[in-house]
Amino acid sequence: MGTNRFPTGVTYSGDHLAKLVRAARQNQAIIIENDMAGELGHGELNRMSLKAYDDDDTVLQFGGTVSYLSSSYEIGWVLAGRRAATLIANRHLGGTHLPHIALQATLADYLKSRQIDRDLRHACHTLAQRMSQGIDLPTTMSCGRLAVSAPAGGYLCWVRGSRNFDSMKLAMTAGIDILDFIPGPFFSPAGAFSNFLALNFSAEWTCVRKTQLRRLIGAMLL
Repeated sequence: MGTNRFPTGVTYSGDHLAKLVRAARQNQAIIIENDMAGELGHGELNRMSLKAYDDDDTVLQFGGTVSYLSSSYEIGWVLAGRRAATLIANRHLGGTHLPHIALQATLADYLKSRQIDRDLRHACHTLAQRMSQGIDLPTTMSCGRLAVSAPAGGYLCWVRGSRNFDSMKLAMTAGIDILDFIPGPFFSPAGAFSNFLALNFSAEWTCVRKTQLRRLIGAMLL
């Protein structure tokens, strides 16, 4: 993920994206780019992606509406270039089921309209506000003892606790009075990032959720 990367929210610079594509091309490798959160930027409208620096199908990019539409109306796509035929054949062999053709047509009309741009701007503005509110609390409450990422988009925030903090242990013992989180090792095949966790700040900040976040931060600072 070159843009709004899970779980840190990082967006790489154009130089870094171009270098990654060049390195893949030089080593005859294929990059599979997850662009599912690419539309959810908090600032820049002209977002970047690895595919934007690709002119020979080194990058196979997939994206979709899952990040900003209901899962009931989800549709996805793949930009595969000359590899499209192979992927289509694999899809048929794998028995993939597509949404009803009428739903696909309706979604296609929506995605071609100006309404999608207005809806996305509103969604991104709302996410930016909620992320700002969510990041402010652990930053202020911990007095610098927790390292909190500053995402450029999306809805996940990456938080680093002290070296002694164990996010998996907290996940096994936490009750409903603590805000839901994803332990850091979930993002590592090797089980690393034990003192990290990811927080989803996409929901509205109610008094209950703020209290749950304060309790989570308190548990991380023990």
